[in-house]
Parts: sequence; structure tokens; C-alpha cells
Amino acid sequence: MSPDEGSLQPICACMGHPVSGNPTQYMMERAFAHHDLDWRYLTLDVSPQNLQSAINGIRAFGFAGASVITPHKANVTAALDDLSESARLVEAVNCICRDGDRLIGENTEGAGFMRSLRGTLDPAGSSVLILGAGSTARAIGVELARAGCQQIQIVNRSRENGERLMNLLNEHFAPHPMEPAVPTSNDDAGEGPEKGTAGSATTGEPNKNLAIDTTDSAPPPADGARQQLATFAEWVQ
Repeated sequence: MSPDEGSLQPICACMGHPVSGNPTQYMMERAFAHHDLDWRYLTLDVSPQNLQSAINGIRAFGFAGASVITPHKANVTAALDDLSESARLVEAVNCICRDGDRLIGENTEGAGFMRSLRGTLDPAGSSVLILGAGSTARAIGVELARAGCQQIQIVNRSRENGERLMNLLNEHFAPHPMEPAVPTSNDDAGEGPEKGTAGSATTGEPNKNLAIDTTDSAPPPADGARQQLATFAEWVQ
């Protein structure tokens, strides 16, 4: 039904803080025009203390959905009616979809990464290095594990977040996870046990291992971390 026939324009939004300069509105409005959709897209600067009020506003005004960016991806999960499987695993939401009167949280970052990656290679059976352990890295790690990667290595500035991602993948994709083990050499993860941890697990499928490691790469980086980063850069090119 067109607006001339009495319908209201569907409205979507991008919510973040700060959000000035974010290109999402520009891209989405041109996508709407390309598909002949009479929709509107808003950019909303929402401070963390006003997040719940913003979600209430989306409900009240009947928004069709919203994109969620930093710093709200994790905290918004508690304000929604339900989460997709990916969002629940990652514990972060980057898209809010309306289903009748319900707002559903979705995480599409990992799926988007995989769609791009599969245009170049099939990750099944491969070894992958992930730089970082935030919400986007978690989403990508989950999708890589689902795709059958043989080994996932994680390099992150903080040991806590790196181990959090390692444990997430071990819990959901490796039935028999091993406890994190302190590296035995300085080449693995710096000097001493506080510089990093490593763990591995078996997926339960024949001849297939999922090894998930964490390495603290806080500056100055350990020799092992520098070598891993160099290998990753060469592989991407």
C-alpha cells in the first residue's frame, strides 16, 4: 500500500553514542530508493543511561527496526523480547527486528563476515587467527566454528576477554574442552604465566580438532604475537 492509500512510512533507525558521522543512514536511504521503498531512516544519538527509554520509544512509535552500534550492543539484549540464536551465543545485538508487538535482537556481523569470506575461500578445515575479542570478534568466531574451522587462535589486548571468547567457543562447539594451560615458553605468549593462556578441544567429529588459544598482545607485544600477526597480514593479502 502506498502512502497515498493511507499507510504510514515505515521508519528504521541507527542507535549509538556517539553516532555523529556514522554512514548507515546514507547507505540505507539509498538502498531504500534503489528498491523503490518509501521508508525512512533516522540516526539517533542515545546515551547509555537513556537506552531503555529509546527502546520504549521504538515500541511506542512502531519503528520497523533499528541498527545498534557501540556502546549498546551488549546492554540492549536485556531490553528486548527475544534474541536469535546468534545473538544469544554472542551476547550482543547489532539489529533489532519487529515481529508484531515484539522486538527481536539479531546479530548479523558474523554471517556478514562469512558471506564475504566464502567469496574468497571455504573456511572448513582451515586455521584462523582472530585479532580482538569484542562483540564483532565473538560473532565471527561463532560463525567460523560453525563453518568447521580446524583451529582458531585469538590475539587480544586483555586476557579476560580473550579467555571469554575461548570459553564460549569451547562450550558450544567442542564437547570435550581442555582447561586453559599456561604457555611453557616465552615465544608462545610473552614472559611468564600472566602474559597469556592457551587451550584446545576436540569437536567430536572424526579427524577434526578445534583448538582455541588466547594470547595477550598488550604492548610491547611478545615475539610469538608479532610472528602471528605477521602471518595473518600475509595471509589476508
